Amino acid sequence: MNPSHTQQPSVPGPDNTPVPGDAPNADKEAGRPKEQVARRVVATFQERHLTARAAAAAAGIDPADVQRIRNADLARLSLDCLVRVARCLGHRVEITIMPPGGGT
Repeated sequence: MNPSHTQQPSVPGPDNTPVPGDAPNADKEAGRPKEQVARRVVATFQERHLTARAAAAAAGIDPADVQRIRNADLARLSLDCLVRVARCLGHRVEITIMPPGGGT
């Protein structure tokens, strides 16, 4: 088995919950929009010391979805949903698409 293809678990954040993109392969994950938005959303939940219910109310989503975001279980959540959550928390979200090769 090629070790470069082994998926690493998320590293727990300050409150012992996994933080999306903070795994040892974070450089690879950093370019993924869902993980980037989720990472900022989780940080906001932590900064504001929000419980799952309070975070759900602030973000306009179900508490189970808050737990999915906190646990980096993003398969059931669309990028659109995560962007809406970030906006409800007061963030401005911009998505930039670069041409092939990364040029401008």
